[in-house]
Amino acid sequence: MIARDMPFFPGVDDWYGRFYEELKTSRVREAELTEDDGTFDVAMLGGSALQRITLSTTDELKTRLGAITGKEVHVFNLSRPALSSYDSLKKYDVVLSDKKFDLIVFYHAINETRMNNCPRDVFRDDYGHGVWYRKLQVMEEMQELMPYFVLPYTARYTFLGWLGSRKFRFFVPRHRPNKSWLAEGGDIKTAKPFRDNLRRLIEAARDRNTPVLLMTFAWYVPDYYTLAKFKAKQLDYDGHKSAIEIWGEKDHVIKGVEVHNEIIREFRSKYDHVIFFEAEKAIPKTGEYFHDICHLNEAGKLLFVEKFMPSVAAFLTKSAPAAATRPAP
Repeated sequence: MIARDMPFFPGVDDWYGRFYEELKTSRVREAELTEDDGTFDVAMLGGSALQRITLSTTDELKTRLGAITGKEVHVFNLSRPALSSYDSLKKYDVVLSDKKFDLIVFYHAINETRMNNCPRDVFRDDYGHGVWYRKLQVMEEMQELMPYFVLPYTARYTFLGWLGSRKFRFFVPRHRPNKSWLAEGGDIKTAKPFRDNLRRLIEAARDRNTPVLLMTFAWYVPDYYTLAKFKAKQLDYDGHKSAIEIWGEKDHVIKGVEVHNEIIREFRSKYDHVIFFEAEKAIPKTGEYFHDICHLNEAGKLLFVEKFMPSVAAFLTKSAPAAATRPAP
């Protein structure tokens, strides 16, 4: 673990890149993104659901947005599996604070549900009860030291990994929940941090004069869903990719997504620079469009883009490039 993930010696300054590989693969940190750079630059912020949509529809996005804006379009896919609103806020508001995008796309709701799988007295609003986030926070706490001496962080990183393992179960793991805490997942403790993260991201975009495409989260679970039927591919999903249980118990995950979607709806008319799209209602709840609860198949991905593009087009054509303003009263 140490050799692969964290160094013993100083000299490595791209610490956030070690947590967010997409910052490297997208080359967003090297890009010259300014107000008048002549291109239309889009940041996609989400988890695996948005990552897969973007990977399959990048050319479609570029073509459609290029036709609307008359500019060359660059799509920076900053989404990645298992990431939450906290990760997107961190990347946009801290790591990429010097970048001027022309559109931010925010698409989250399901990965946070995993953070509910713990007792309320363990839960932290900064998600520090999750091993992934605690490692990230320790890195930030020790950044001033690390250019000179990395070993203390490497040791703490490794120790946190042990505490977050299935053997010790001290933290909420990044992927499959601790079975002993699963019953706690129905208490949706993530409502406040999700709302706070979203508000801070929207306001950071406002301060940079950047519109935000804010979408509810599309999902589908058949009424007759069981894990056994999912594993046997007896449901109407196209592919049966990811079982709900990697996030938590079925009813808890659905409840969490619904709570987060309602929070997203709260922001649809609060800010002049928000473009709202009701993705949950736009994508029919049928296996014709879904691989599983949240990952769209190819037909679903194309429908997704087709459905949200008119909202983006309407906003961009009626607004000047510097359309983001103060919140509406």
